[in-house]
Amino acid sequence: MLVECLRQAHFPDIVPGLLRTLKTNTSGVDQQGVAQGLSKVLSRLGIELLEGLLPDIIANVQSPRSTIRKGFMSLLIYLPATFSARSQPHLPKTISPILSGLSDTKEYVQEAAMQAGWMIVTNYSTKVIDLLLPELEQGMFDILQL
Repeated sequence: MLVECLRQAHFPDIVPGLLRTLKTNTSGVDQQGVAQGLSKVLSRLGIELLEGLLPDIIANVQSPRSTIRKGFMSLLIYLPATFSARSQPHLPKTISPILSGLSDTKEYVQEAAMQAGWMIVTNYSTKVIDLLLPELEQGMFDILQL
């Protein structure tokens, strides 16, 4: 990938630009494409960049604006596949917002959360059950509290 070869110094606006696009009120198809593209760019630029952005990603998944929640939830769909085992340590940080998204007031956020959860289960269920189970149990308890 071009970004991997030339690094972020040659494309200083690519990550901020993609993040800005996830915050706009664009079509679902556009958000999915941007989320997938951003995931691949972040994967090529390294886990350190993702680690730096993760607090902002999680904050945006919990935004008051549903279009922003959906955009960043869409990013959580693609991160497990593009980062694979490198993102395992960050699963506890992302599972709770994904579970919260399942009970979102907007159906399109719920659907994105369902896809993100499915991707985590698909990519990590046999590898990190000890990390997933406590978060799932807590999420189920939180949903029952509603």
